Amino acid sequence: MLIRWDCGTACVLVVMVDARTGEIYSLPLAIRRIGLPRFGYAPAEVEYRLNSRLLTMKACPGQLSGPCFMHYFLWSGEDWRLLRRSPTQNPDQETGTIR
Repeated sequence: MLIRWDCGTACVLVVMVDARTGEIYSLPLAIRRIGLPRFGYAPAEVEYRLNSRLLTMKACPGQLSGPCFMHYFLWSGEDWRLLRRSPTQNPDQETGTIR
């Protein structure tokens, strides 16, 4: 399961926890092991299902102004493996406004 908590303006921390063992794992692309990367001026968009090993993340790793990607990761039981990375529009460049 993913545990998420806010740490201030546009700051989100997330970890994955094994519900059986309590073991804590970092998400892929995590900043300092627990911080989400940016998606424009907002935190990355992460989607997952409890009954799946797939995690998707819209993120602009490394910079606020892009480029941005939709990432598809697969959990192996020990670490994340990148399956695919597709370019996507930076949400703040679509409208030309800052959220």
